Amino acid sequence: MTPHNPDSERVILACLMQDSEVCDILIPKLTEEHFFTSLHQALFRTIRNLYESGKQPDLLTVRENSKIPAGEISEIYNRTTTGAVYAQYYNNLKEAASCFGKRD
Repeated sequence: MTPHNPDSERVILACLMQDSEVCDILIPKLTEEHFFTSLHQALFRTIRNLYESGKQPDLLTVRENSKIPAGEISEIYNRTTTGAVYAQYYNNLKEAASCFGKRD
């Protein structure tokens, strides 16, 4: 297994932007360090900051509050069509993060 799982990272980020219930469940459990690439870390930071300030981190709000190119955010957003798939990808992400020394 590689020390990261970019597909799981992208799906988790998409789920966070698509489903506020997923935000309620996962944001308290995740840190930037769960994400391997700087792009995914920056996107998670934006999502988390919006969520913690009481704003829904949907596609439009994330685009407006991020320096990441809109096309890259949209590409990640389109990785899944529902937040309901988050559980398995979260487990994959936790497992991959533990491989490179990150915490749950």
